Amino acid sequence: MQVFLRKKRSGNIFVKKPDVGPDGLLVEIINSLRCPPTYAGGCLQSSEVIFTQVAVSADGDSIAAGDVHGNLFCVNLVKNRFHLVKHLSMPCSRISISLKRKTDMLVSLSDYSVRCFNTETQEQLACLRGHQTSIVNISVHSSKRYALITSSETASLWNLDTLERKRKLSIAQNVDLLAALFIPNSNSMLTCFKDNSMLVWDAESMDLKYELRSSQSLDVTYRVFTCNSDGSSVACAGKSNLIHIWDIPSQKIHRVLQLAPETKQVKQLEYLPKHLYPEEVLLAVCSNGVLRLIDIKESAEIWTIGTYEHKVVQISCAEAGSILACIMDSGNINVYEMDVIFKQIQASKLLEQKKMHEIDQQPRTRVTKVQRKATKIKDMITERVENSKTLSHVRLREILKEYGEFPEKYRTFIWKTILRLPENYDSYSALLNKGIHPAFAEIHKVYPIRSLKLLRVFQRLLSAVAYWAPVVTESTFLPTLAFPFAKLLQNNQLIAFEVVATILVNWTQKWFDFIPNPPLNILSLIENVFSYHDKELFQHFVRYRVTTQTYAWSLLQTGFSEVFSRDEWMKLWDHILINEPSWMLMAVVAYTLVNRGPLLECYEVEEFKQFYRYHNGTGVAQVIKETYKVICTTPSDLNPGSILQPFHPLNKGQYQLLAKFPQRVKNFPQNEIDRIKQEQIALLKSDDVISWSKR
Repeated sequence: MQVFLRKKRSGNIFVKKPDVGPDGLLVEIINSLRCPPTYAGGCLQSSEVIFTQVAVSADGDSIAAGDVHGNLFCVNLVKNRFHLVKHLSMPCSRISISLKRKTDMLVSLSDYSVRCFNTETQEQLACLRGHQTSIVNISVHSSKRYALITSSETASLWNLDTLERKRKLSIAQNVDLLAALFIPNSNSMLTCFKDNSMLVWDAESMDLKYELRSSQSLDVTYRVFTCNSDGSSVACAGKSNLIHIWDIPSQKIHRVLQLAPETKQVKQLEYLPKHLYPEEVLLAVCSNGVLRLIDIKESAEIWTIGTYEHKVVQISCAEAGSILACIMDSGNINVYEMDVIFKQIQASKLLEQKKMHEIDQQPRTRVTKVQRKATKIKDMITERVENSKTLSHVRLREILKEYGEFPEKYRTFIWKTILRLPENYDSYSALLNKGIHPAFAEIHKVYPIRSLKLLRVFQRLLSAVAYWAPVVTESTFLPTLAFPFAKLLQNNQLIAFEVVATILVNWTQKWFDFIPNPPLNILSLIENVFSYHDKELFQHFVRYRVTTQTYAWSLLQTGFSEVFSRDEWMKLWDHILINEPSWMLMAVVAYTLVNRGPLLECYEVEEFKQFYRYHNGTGVAQVIKETYKVICTTPSDLNPGSILQPFHPLNKGQYQLLAKFPQRVKNFPQNEIDRIKQEQIALLKSDDVISWSKR
């Protein structure tokens, strides 16, 4: 369930009781000022306000969040309320709400101060100063009486009852302090430095107790640290895929955990409360954006949250509750019920044990006809794909019908076969040699892509398409439609170009009839099919002035890439490419019909726009199934296939012209020039008349 914090100071979180999914997702909190990107002046404009910090209270009842504009929100999950605590003039760098008084909140700001607010009265109780650099960590003692505030040059101990500084630990200038944290169930604190040294101090006297030092050289540069709830161990990680678990009583490393090879760095570590799971579990936010749940005893990964497309940036978990809050790279906050996740883990473990028991008891399990058929088709996939001469359209349809998608290993090869790509290397090279098209010379300003390689590939692809079909430069949909293909096929730029060109020739028929405006003729076809299949939902859209440009054009111009993950998007395009061009238009209707329930609960145009711009947890398999159902039950006079031309591949040798649009569209640039000239002539004539009348 998604919750939008509107432009107001307070309100309800849930309209109805939230339904926790099998992935444990309770709610996705989206910032109040977030709105979908819009095109202005030919460029993509965005007014996103992202969350930068999040903290969960000790009991898991409340969540505090700060955004990049300095807005502090408090979300109470029990009372089903949220409210704006404070609007500051600067963003916050750390938040802590696990204090003695549940209404208090510690917030560190970019001016190196830490301020204490009352979340109910919204008053500032105190301003804690004394640091000359940015605050990197706030650690609260288990008694909730003291807070340890850390910057790179010092650590200060504050009394939270009196809000006065009690001690200050000065650091040598040549070594930066990474973190200072209390060791639970003790009167000690741990300081961690950039040179991998870790010192344990007495919190009262600030006397050095001992140093955690390994007898062997460490192959990890420590950057993140966390202690378990009983204070018996500390986990350390950094620029490596290794995590060291130190045993504090023995002052030795007693376990080393190795994460997946693709993990280059661990960004954050947290211990999960012990009451949730029988074994000790460590949460590790990795550099690739995946949050890994690791069973320390078994040295095994038991669950993951986040993907390469939807990265986890920061986490906070309740000390005594079951709530986990994650800031995603989109700027939203995903709130998870860990109880649900661990029930799934336990169920999968029991199922695995049951399977192992059955295998032991029945080593010679009878192979059923279904299993035999599945094995046969799997063998057929490998055999047919590896032998391109026997790879036919009919066989590919059988594979798609059986498995719902093509095998990822052979997907590019299969797409080439379906689209009958000519691989005109000479023609493509001629387009490439023309250089970067002026329309896309500054594409990096509109689409700030992090990967320079991908940016160059994307720019070359758009330029080649623009030189092949100049009319596309007058449209706004080409970059959003082409980018997923550029990213997927970036290692084969010729194939990427021909795939996009084939899609423009076949699947964007009549899209250019009204440029630079959306294709109203295509949108009206979708509207007719939609109104036929669900009159109630259609009337709901009409009542709240939701047009086809909101629910249909947003899906078409992005090729569904904004509402599905990478794997789901590829699975959908397997079906789009193997069917006639009208299939994609029916998929737009199917996506709306599948989401009938949530859409009937939307009452503002902005909510509808959000729904068709971001992921909504809609399963792609359900959309595909509904699409075939819509096609079968739509009357022939309403079917877009009766208007659109059948599939036609690119020509071998020289690419055909993209010329299937009205004559006025072909002459659009010249018509604009003529219109401007006529306006200038009329203006000059009017100036002459005015000047003559003055005489």
